[in-house]
Amino acid sequence: MQCVPGHQDVFLHRARMEQKEEQLQEDRLHMASARAALLQDRQQARINKELRRAVDETNMQLAQAQHAQRKKEVYTNIPDESYFSQFNKSSR
Repeated sequence: MQCVPGHQDVFLHRARMEQKEEQLQEDRLHMASARAALLQDRQQARINKELRRAVDETNMQLAQAQHAQRKKEVYTNIPDESYFSQFNKSSR
């Protein structure tokens, strides 16, 4: 069988169009994947920021409680005469 001269051109044109369409579809999928990854990264950054704030707040509360406890210990244990009498008992 002999091909009609214009027949091969139509076949090549159709093949090229299908290839372009496949490439466009692949590009769309790639862009959608990149967008999803970007959105996921942003969401993770928001979560990390919230966690950091929560940890910072908890640490601040713990520091305040620790400071209050230390202040209470320091000022409630005022030394009396028995504390001072233990010094300078011996001669050199």
